[in-house]
Amino acid sequence: MKKTNNYKEVIFIELIFAYPSATQNDIAIYKEKRDTFDLYYLSIEGYIFHETLQDGINYLEHLKNKFKEEIFTDKEINTQIKNNSKKIMYKNYNIEIVYDDFEKDIMIFLYPPIFINLLETYIWLDGAIEQLKTIEV
Repeated sequence: MKKTNNYKEVIFIELIFAYPSATQNDIAIYKEKRDTFDLYYLSIEGYIFHETLQDGINYLEHLKNKFKEEIFTDKEINTQIKNNSKKIMYKNYNIEIVYDDFEKDIMIFLYPPIFINLLETYIWLDGAIEQLKTIEV
């Protein structure tokens, strides 16, 4: 997809990862290619019903692992994380957990920011999952 913003900069948006498929994805990562830099967007489907919060966490872990398998090797991601000069001192994740009275299930909505690289995208998703593990419902 190609679009132009107000500054006449040409922007290309590319789907770089989707699971389980490009048309029915529970997780997708898009790259916005600008003239001078790239931005990455993480999209995670929230309207997935889980019997328990733990089931939802397990599914998000599964999605994270699929992302990692597709984009990084274990050695590559471990090296990038080790060499990352940014150490997070505090982070708050925008997470919404909804209980549906009709379905009697839980939905998890994650609202990620825009990222400047794939490593930050992965680290954010991993951190959001870790925060979910601390929540009791």
